[in-house]
Amino acid sequence: RFVVPSDHLVVDGWELTLNGEYSFAGLDLVNGGTLVQTSASTYDSEKLTLTVDNMQIDSSSGINLDGRGITGQGVVPDTSAGGSYGGKGGNGYGSSIEPYGVEEYKTPTYFGTGGADNVYNRGGGSVKLVVNNELTLDGYISANGIRRAGHAMPGGSGGSIWIDATTISGAGYVKANGGNAHDVSNLGSGGGGRIAVYYGSLDGFDLGSQISAAGGTAGSDGGAGTIYLKDKAQDVGELHIKGNSTSGVTPLSGMVEEQVYISNVRLDLLEGAEFTQNIIGTGKVIPHGRFVVPS
Repeated sequence: RFVVPSDHLVVDGWELTLNGEYSFAGLDLVNGGTLVQTSASTYDSEKLTLTVDNMQIDSSSGINLDGRGITGQGVVPDTSAGGSYGGKGGNGYGSSIEPYGVEEYKTPTYFGTGGADNVYNRGGGSVKLVVNNELTLDGYISANGIRRAGHAMPGGSGGSIWIDATTISGAGYVKANGGNAHDVSNLGSGGGGRIAVYYGSLDGFDLGSQISAAGGTAGSDGGAGTIYLKDKAQDVGELHIKGNSTSGVTPLSGMVEEQVYISNVRLDLLEGAEFTQNIIGTGKVIPHGRFVVPS
């Protein structure tokens, strides 16, 4: 733990590593300032949670949790499959790995997972931001999966980003994309992660174009992750699943109360999936066992 003047932390042109829970009156990332977390060693490694009154991230700065999740060693037994989380990792020449946390898209807190059984790729990290007043985002908040450059290996899955803010503004982006595999057909790219955004109002921030949790597309494509959007004045949010390919797989199960919007994805409805509203958009929807639809 540490203390900053007036409880206002300014990361000006340098990199700060934080793990655990912190509260500040203000937090500014400016002039290339970057906030990171220590790479996770297990699923239970400490996540990053920030509670602030106001937060500013300028266009040169950001929260960079790319590759800060866990490796695939001991987790992904197939030596060619991409890491899974919101979306399944690509098969490679073997079988894909079932994602964990399938039903927790509203409250995502998991790390992403590295692809294959090795230490050379990682999933994205995990962050929760609670902003009591305004989040001004002109830079980035990123928890993408990665693979080590120059290695013929699968990609890691995206991690988790959970934002709860009264107002969100700015021209920046939020991403939890799966990492691309080495571009050969027998290696799997990572699945997308999970993003949840709760907001009171938006001031120029476009939820449709500035948020992404797509799967990787090199080699065997990863499935798209999930993006949950909730206007805090409304009773029910929206679930968006936006991908780059209908060959990657996004599984969905349990009770889904939200309107589901899909774009260029393959959505697999697992046994017992139940929907109270429609699924709208383009892509493939494949049921596995019994499921329930509106009316």
